[in-house]
Amino acid sequence: MNTLLQDLRYSVRMLLRQPGFTAIALLTLALGIGVNSAIFSVVNAYLFRPFPAKDPDQLVVIATRDNTLEVPYEMAYPNYEDIRDRTEVFSDVIAYGNGVANLSIDGQAERTWIESVTANYFSMLGIEAVMGRTFSAEEGRFESAKPLAVLSYGYWRSRFAGDTSAVGKAIKLNGVPFTIVGVLPESFTGTENLLSLDVYVPLGTQDQLYPSSAGWLKVRDNTGIRVMGRLRPDVRIEQAKTAVNLLARQLEQEYPKTNRGVSFAVVFETNARPIISIAENVPRIAAVFMALVVLVLLIACANVANLMLAQATTRQKELAIRAAMGASRASLVRLMLIEGIVLAMVGGGAGLLLSLWAVDWLASIRVSTDAPIRFDLSPDWRVFVFALVVALLTGMISGLAPALQASRLNLNESLKEGGRTSTAGSSRHRV
Repeated sequence: MNTLLQDLRYSVRMLLRQPGFTAIALLTLALGIGVNSAIFSVVNAYLFRPFPAKDPDQLVVIATRDNTLEVPYEMAYPNYEDIRDRTEVFSDVIAYGNGVANLSIDGQAERTWIESVTANYFSMLGIEAVMGRTFSAEEGRFESAKPLAVLSYGYWRSRFAGDTSAVGKAIKLNGVPFTIVGVLPESFTGTENLLSLDVYVPLGTQDQLYPSSAGWLKVRDNTGIRVMGRLRPDVRIEQAKTAVNLLARQLEQEYPKTNRGVSFAVVFETNARPIISIAENVPRIAAVFMALVVLVLLIACANVANLMLAQATTRQKELAIRAAMGASRASLVRLMLIEGIVLAMVGGGAGLLLSLWAVDWLASIRVSTDAPIRFDLSPDWRVFVFALVVALLTGMISGLAPALQASRLNLNESLKEGGRTSTAGSSRHRV
């Protein structure tokens, strides 16, 4: 341990004595590691980060498949009811859909995006209001849904300035009075991965909000609802797929006009991001991007390794003297590897800061649409662990070439060459 600490202190002193070399190497590493960490932050947000709900590994998205489209799509509400009531593989199933509404508060009108949800939406996800409450089963029943509203935390902060008296206040959506009954926690941003929604209302209020299209939810071939279920603890996803498609065959016989050729897809929530219709392509796209950034990192490693090799040629005499004084080849290799790792760790820290800036910039991009597009790319522990592992690997790869050169050190030749000039000798220029 003492030897490692001595090598570490010596490596730091050597790097500080060579500010030009150190600055160039750190910049190269920071760019390589920063690009990798920034891209991984995007991949992490859409493929790995758990959904902010209770037991997210049990959540699955259920969608419609038919013979006319290659990709799954949204579901008709009657089909959702059948899955909810006629299968036993799910402990609960929810339905939801978003839309635009004109919201009026104290006479001030604005256009906003709302999420219409079934009564069990929040209870299934395990989401409790930080203020007030969410919908009860009775209040959200389709046939007798009450005009109630739950606000997202961000909307409550921006529109009501965090005023606790917002709960109980009346608002109007498309001219219909709704009563605010609760505010959601800040950590919950909804089930829509790309949208930042402001207000949640019972799905059964659709006919009140949109009277011109009243009754559309009851039409079995009118798809427009998204469905999510929670698997029972003893049920595997393969069993759920079998169960829902057995139901699909039954529905095809019962409703041949609307359900002919219709089946259902069941995928884990993490595999349905950002929306299930394009989710199958997301891992491939992510793999291509990660392969490209790994190539960038390898180029950075090669550049730093070249810099360290060039630097190592000026230290042949120093290394030869160390060997003459009893230093083993293993200790010389360790010294060069430690220098590479120290460089990479400092460069990794700078690269992580660079990636955080890049992620903030990506999240601030505003798409030219009135939809509240949201890029939630905030890093979590996975991003930091990824940056640490990448930095360690980069340091080892960058320090490998000079370390191997040190392991093949010819003591007599190095002392002779080092004694003449720092540029003499052909062996130090081969790599």
